[in-house]
Amino acid sequence: MSESLSYILYLQYDEKLDRSFFILADIFKKVGITLLPIQLSEFSSLDRNKKHHAIMVRRKFNDSLKALEWKKKKLDFMMYTGRLILHDLSSFSELTASQSLEKKGTYFYKALPIDYKEAAMDIVIQYYEDKNNYDKWPGGKRAKLFEAEKIKNA
Repeated sequence: MSESLSYILYLQYDEKLDRSFFILADIFKKVGITLLPIQLSEFSSLDRNKKHHAIMVRRKFNDSLKALEWKKKKLDFMMYTGRLILHDLSSFSELTASQSLEKKGTYFYKALPIDYKEAAMDIVIQYYEDKNNYDKWPGGKRAKLFEAEKIKNA
């Protein structure tokens, strides 16, 4: 049996990976999740029918500016359509329009400094909750046709 790969995307702003990537990758590896770095140009190659989880770490001012650019170009649309769940670890304020996205369950914000293990475990819990609920039917029980019963009994 082939088991699907469990992965979370890591938004990479520069060619050189940040130290936080290696820390988070090590933590996720212990629970069976692969952390994949991805750049903005690679977003078009993602499967459009699948929901993705991504981590955005904004520690520097330049990272925050690049994150806002990403948000305008791709992230907003993907979060509003429910195809991307973004975990924002930042020393800056939350992204704009985040309350509507938080209600929808596609944007989660954690302020830095934070223990990476604690943040990673919160992300893992959210990831597996979402993965386990993906195949569940969102509706209730079978619909009843009250008018049909009235005609039948008449």
